[in-house]
Amino acid sequence: MKKLITFFALFLSCIYEDSIYFKGEYNTIILSSGNLKRAKNLIKRNLEIVQFTPREEKIFDIIDIDSLEKKDKFLYKNYIILATPCSDNFKLFKEIFRDIKESGLYFKSDPFLRGSFMIAIYGEKEEEVLSIISRQKELIFNTFYHKVMDDLRKIAYFPGERKEFSEKVFKKIGLKVKIPNGYRVFKEGDNYIIFNINYPDRFVMFWKIDSKVNLVPEEIIELRNKIAKEVYAGDSVLVGFVNYKYLNLGGKKALYITGAWGNLNLKVGGGFESLIFEKNGTTYFIDIGIYEPRKNKLKFLKIMESWAFNIGDE
Repeated sequence: MKKLITFFALFLSCIYEDSIYFKGEYNTIILSSGNLKRAKNLIKRNLEIVQFTPREEKIFDIIDIDSLEKKDKFLYKNYIILATPCSDNFKLFKEIFRDIKESGLYFKSDPFLRGSFMIAIYGEKEEEVLSIISRQKELIFNTFYHKVMDDLRKIAYFPGERKEFSEKVFKKIGLKVKIPNGYRVFKEGDNYIIFNINYPDRFVMFWKIDSKVNLVPEEIIELRNKIAKEVYAGDSVLVGFVNYKYLNLGGKKALYITGAWGNLNLKVGGGFESLIFEKNGTTYFIDIGIYEPRKNKLKFLKIMESWAFNIGDE
């Protein structure tokens, strides 16, 4: 049976990646933790971060491998293995990462299907695995996050690029970004341009401010509320749902904000993300938002993020 499963996995791995339909959602990660319960709980806390849209939605959805049928284990895209020499899954870890030299992180492309990916965290004891997770949590998170962004960007550009809109953004705002087909111009001013697409309703704004702006969340939220009153008929940020962090964007400091917006006039709301950075005395403000009252919104937001925040060199 084991040889049959191995043959099946090898056969599928020979298929061209773009023709493979992986099981799970875009953000599913299969976790094999053996009997390392504390390490399992820690990795889940580090990866299952919540983003408000305004409902709580997890950035990653972690599924324990023990809850899967054997025939399904090799059909997902992203995997994590937590292992020690005494863990229940050490044999699986050793079969995949044959050359085990020391404790640490191990990376493997195409462990099963072509296009699949795995990170293994190996230590002599569970305490060492816990320590590695704590030290490398940002690297683990960002590695999977960038892979998800790459996958979603392919979905965004599947219809192609609207090149005249891409050129319009560069000419008006000074940013190199590829606008996918399907979007249309919603509103335009002297220093901003907004695109939208329906089903569900999504908006993407590129805004150029000809001065430096303090990258402080409270001040940026005030700026967003100010322009939203003008272009979105009174939208405002729901402060209780806001999260933020600072990013290094090609050597430039950037503020990344996520959260929820509401409009008391229209009695609607949804999720948003903003990316703000400054270069050569000019501040660039990119904002994406969604209105979809019946469904989860995070995947749509992340698809927009995958291309709208993917700024090329000027």
